[in-house]
Amino acid sequence: MELEERMTKTLLGQLTWANPEMNAKCEDCQHFKVEVGKAPLGKCALVKAHTRKVGASFDGKIAVACSKFER
Repeated sequence: MELEERMTKTLLGQLTWANPEMNAKCEDCQHFKVEVGKAPLGKCALVKAHTRKVGASFDGKIAVACSKFER
């Protein structure tokens, strides 16, 4: 898959480019943490682990998972 296509499918707040070939959504990833009272908005825990910043909230139901996806 071309990088440009992956970039267009990536939402602000994801750690790396979306990977549609994974056939998964962020909401199903163990790294996606839902904020209490704001479901389905959540944050990728890997962003904080890699950047030491909290990162942006995004909708895990529509976000195409990246290659760091874990069940």
